[in-house]
Amino acid sequence: MIYSATKLAYKQYSDTDLIARIIEGDHPLYEIIVRRYNPYLYKIGRTYGFNHEDTEDLMQNTYLNAFYSIQQFKNKATFKTWITRIMLNQCYQSRLTMNKKGITNSAYSPDQFEQSKPENESAMDEGSMIRKELGHLIETAINQLPDPYKIVFTLRELNQHTVAETAELLSITESNVKVRLNRAKAMIKANLYSKYGPENVFEFNEVYCDRIVTRVLDKIL
Repeated sequence: MIYSATKLAYKQYSDTDLIARIIEGDHPLYEIIVRRYNPYLYKIGRTYGFNHEDTEDLMQNTYLNAFYSIQQFKNKATFKTWITRIMLNQCYQSRLTMNKKGITNSAYSPDQFEQSKPENESAMDEGSMIRKELGHLIETAINQLPDPYKIVFTLRELNQHTVAETAELLSITESNVKVRLNRAKAMIKANLYSKYGPENVFEFNEVYCDRIVTRVLDKIL
């Protein structure tokens, strides 16, 4: 079943209003919570190195744990911080279990992307293709960061937590958050520059070259 009855009310309720009504028994409104926080939790799971399917499982467990313990939410922190903490714990426990069993994370790889391309990708406009490729380049650079820097970058830059919230979530000082974020940005920049030099920027792909040749020769021959 696809739940969409509350989709139009997505921006109508604040987290505080939603939680109050959910606690009172209006459980269908939890759909809005799920829709609202899917992008944030997904980024956390991928940052921890889990693949798409495993991340979805962790997200589901997080939402279920949050729902069944929602009365414990006391508004001492934002709901975003509270549910992020649950997701972080899910990722930590899952990785701990995998390490004990000698299982490695099957995280995203470029090969997986190539195999999962939609059949109609050739119909994508050039701007969409460039944005898609850039997104994968940045994802790869982030995935290559050491874990302490990777999670700080995700919480601060991708999920827009404040310095104070990030420090609280990771049990580190605010100064450490700032230092790790700056180092993460520097490493990402260095990674991108090391792989893609000036000759790769606005590269005139051979496909485009063939197209121009055809257009010109059609005019002059």
